[in-house]
Amino acid sequence: MEKNMLDYIRETHNTLVENIGRWQELTEEFTRLYLDREGPITVVATGSSYNGAVCARPFMERILKVRVNVLQPFTYLHYDELP
Repeated sequence: MEKNMLDYIRETHNTLVENIGRWQELTEEFTRLYLDREGPITVVATGSSYNGAVCARPFMERILKVRVNVLQPFTYLHYDELP
């Protein structure tokens, strides 16, 4: 059965409730990487994920007390040198 956009919209609530219930499991790897990191955080994203990351950047910087860079994949691969 092929899904359309309305199917995804109808599933959103249940998916969010499920993910919120599993927040520790879903964030465990990111938490470890954050605690082990040195320097700023870099988020590489495109499309709506990029837009979401740009919107989340000020919040992340305020809460995490660290610089957050948001880059598109092309920029990450071709222009920014990351250690």
